[in-house]
Amino acid sequence: LELCHCRMASGNPAPLVVLFFDHELAKRLREQGLEPIIIQGQNRYDLGMIKQLVEQLREHEIDVVHAHGYKATIACGLARRHLNFGLVKTEHGKVEFDPRKPLSWFKARLNFTVEQFLTRKYVDSVCYVTDDIGRFYDSAHRNLNRQTIHNGMAPLVAADYARPTDLPLDKINVGIVGRISEVKGIPVALEAMKLLQKSGQVRLNIIGTGKLTDYLQEMVANTPLADSVHFLGFRRNVYDYLAHLDILLMPSFHEGLPYTLLEAMSLGRPVVVSRVGGLQEVITDGHNGMLCPAGEAAPLAACLDKLLSDRELGHRLGQAARTDQNEHYTLETMGNKYETVYRQVMPPHPNGGATRG
Repeated sequence: LELCHCRMASGNPAPLVVLFFDHELAKRLREQGLEPIIIQGQNRYDLGMIKQLVEQLREHEIDVVHAHGYKATIACGLARRHLNFGLVKTEHGKVEFDPRKPLSWFKARLNFTVEQFLTRKYVDSVCYVTDDIGRFYDSAHRNLNRQTIHNGMAPLVAADYARPTDLPLDKINVGIVGRISEVKGIPVALEAMKLLQKSGQVRLNIIGTGKLTDYLQEMVANTPLADSVHFLGFRRNVYDYLAHLDILLMPSFHEGLPYTLLEAMSLGRPVVVSRVGGLQEVITDGHNGMLCPAGEAAPLAACLDKLLSDRELGHRLGQAARTDQNEHYTLETMGNKYETVYRQVMPPHPNGGATRG
């Protein structure tokens, strides 16, 4: 989700979603009966996209815009030069800069610098999905209106989801779900798999795609892990997998508050996660999951072995996780908090988006 616009003049928010790509999210929105507006340019720096955005904001008389991501923030900041609307931004994670790739590093730094300049100049309220992310931006967002609003979701029921045929019944299925990148710590999980006491009974299912896929597949090929580590690729029916995993594993080096974690909690799955970022804000070790030091294979293997040898422990952790998600990380709680922010930043006159430029 790049942008979310809300017409507030009628008293209740009416969402209008604007995306920069007509990909999976757009498909899922259409399945829910919500047709997104797609804004595309010849390249990511095409200023014609700003003109398209301004036209849409003016046509729909938008009062409040909610931006997600650097591209949305930059586009909305530039649009604010032409229109008057309240602008809310959510930071979902920390910025990743890779010094090993100078050109990519330079582009990322440039985008970040421009984004933060426009944030300070035009954003009315900045929200963070975790306190950890808020602390990361303490300096960049000094003196701005700021607050943490945790992600939330409607509860899921495991019985609603069919078991995928490629999750074998005769194995203990551990899963990693999401983008396959360096920050996710998947090589650490592979090293931990080698140390498991019950390694022959465990299958690690890696669900998702990313730039490290080929590297990790080569890392596993022609080793004892070849039979116990399976790369399943992208799955649209990811809830089916989450509902039937025995353990969800997140060995990340840093995280915001991923929906995969909340979804697994809602489905009552035991989770083993790194003691970093939003993971340690949500998971209390031994209560609703297990926390392990990031980047260390031996402690990760020990956590998994403990769950593998005590299935009742896994059940208790999963049930506590489900209760915590249902009580603290709900769609209603998140929505109410954001609606309060929207009303705080809404221009004092009606239909603010149509009044300038």
